[in-house]
Amino acid sequence: MSVSLGYAQQVDKRKVQAVEAEIAVGTGIGMYKLGFDQNRLMLIGRGEVRYNFPSGAFDLGLGAQITRMERVSLAVTPSRYDVFPSWQLYVVGDYNWQTSNNLSLFAGLAAGFSRWTQASGYAASVVPDKWSPYIAPRVGLEAWNRLRVTLSANLMNKETSFVGLSLGYAFGGKPLK
Repeated sequence: MSVSLGYAQQVDKRKVQAVEAEIAVGTGIGMYKLGFDQNRLMLIGRGEVRYNFPSGAFDLGLGAQITRMERVSLAVTPSRYDVFPSWQLYVVGDYNWQTSNNLSLFAGLAAGFSRWTQASGYAASVVPDKWSPYIAPRVGLEAWNRLRVTLSANLMNKETSFVGLSLGYAFGGKPLK
């Protein structure tokens, strides 16, 4: 009986390639207006490298993201706009559910730090660079083991927090035969 229990604990062989890299672009919208009239759609660029654990259910990796957000005040003439560029470095982990051969769902969390600044288009003023903690819960789907769509809530300081939607392409991470 004890011998059979020992075999029940055997870990499955690797189901997917060990390492994958993803490049993604996307858009988002700021969570706070900060006294401005509008938050404009922002641009997002992101890259990640992830290690897939042998079971294929978990992955852990490192990532970097760059963003550009604009806010507009329409009450002044000419209208005033401020730009909030930022970048984030983070550790990311996801749990993956394989729903079919061509589709899997994932949910995860990214955590690290963010560096940002504020540049005004109205006057020649720039706020010095600032640092803040960064955390981003996320959900998404991966189709054909390559195409990834990710919805995330990127929480940092009020000036640069946003909800984002990105489309990425993964290299590696394919199922093994």
